[in-house]
Amino acid sequence: EQMADVIVIDTGAGISKSVLEFVAASPEVILVTTPEPTSITDSYALLKALAMDEGFDKNTTRINIVTNNIYDKLSAVVKRFLFIDLEYLGEVPQDSAITKAIMKQKPVSITYPNSASAKAFVEISENLDSGEHKVPNQKKGVIGFFSKVFTAGRR
Repeated sequence: EQMADVIVIDTGAGISKSVLEFVAASPEVILVTTPEPTSITDSYALLKALAMDEGFDKNTTRINIVTNNIYDKLSAVVKRFLFIDLEYLGEVPQDSAITKAIMKQKPVSITYPNSASAKAFVEISENLDSGEHKVPNQKKGVIGFFSKVFTAGRR
C-alpha cells in the first residue's frame, strides 16, 4: 500500500480473459479510442463484454474515455444498449510530434513538451487529478485491486 497511490495497467487492444479481469477489478478505467472503425468496434466490444462480466459493477467503476471527435456518438450508443455511462476525459489531437517521438522511442511530453499532443496529455492528467475524477468509495489500494483480480480468476 505504501508503494503506490495509483497503478496504471495498459492492457492494449483485445478482449482476453485477463484484460476483462483487470478492467472489471479496476475502480477507474481509461478507454482510449480513435475515430477509425476498428478502434470504435474494439472499444464497444470491450464495453459490451465488460457489461456482461459478473465481476463488473458499473455503479462503482468510473469509465473515462479519451478520443477524438466521437465521444458523443459512442457515449450515446453505450448508454442506450449497455447502460454504462462514459465520462469524457479529453482528446489527443493528431500531431506530427507523436510520430516523431515514437521514432525516437521517447515520450512526446518529454521530446516535444510544447506540442499540441503533449499539452493534451497534461490536460488529461489534470482532469484525472482533479476532484471531479475521484474514484467512487470502495475497497481501494493495491491490496483491494489485486484481491478483486484474484477473486475474478476463481469464478
